Amino acid sequence: MNRTCKGTLIGGAVGAGLFCTRRAIATPPAEGEAAPSVTGPALKAIAEGALAGAGVGFLLDRRAARAAAAASRLPALGAAAALARERAGEWAETARPALDRASGVARERAGEWAETARPALDRAAVVARERASDAYIAARPALEHAAVVTRERAGEWAEHARPSLDRAAVAARERAMVAADVARDRIAERRAS
Repeated sequence: MNRTCKGTLIGGAVGAGLFCTRRAIATPPAEGEAAPSVTGPALKAIAEGALAGAGVGFLLDRRAARAAAAASRLPALGAAAALARERAGEWAETARPALDRASGVARERAGEWAETARPALDRAAVVARERASDAYIAARPALEHAAVVTRERAGEWAEHARPSLDRAAVAARERAMVAADVARDRIAERRAS
């Protein structure tokens, strides 16, 4: 349960941090407009983060419990594994001659099959090469047209986005100037005191 509590606290802190980041990035209300309420969205972000952290913590608790249970069964499994290793070694020694004969036969047959299949594979490669070339030639005009259309649309989208980007740049410049003024005032206050 300890990881669940830690996960809840960490998740809540992450939710609060994300809310503060989103709030800092958001555009300020226009002059004359009331500032939106902060309490509801902040609590929601903190609660969502805490819930996600609690879920992760709970899963980590369950995983640790399963690992502890598995560790308690290891001594009994060790003896069984030793016996199984011993028996497997005996069986491998018994089966080795038959496996050697089977692998030799399989190698010979594989060589024969490869020689038999080679002409058919060569013909298939030639046909595939010809069809790929035909498909490329057929698709080339469509691909060139798609490239032209994509370039034109990208130019249009850039033109549509330019006013929004200009407004964002102006807003960022204003915020930077306000932040610089505040910093300048704080520095002056510290020097004065």
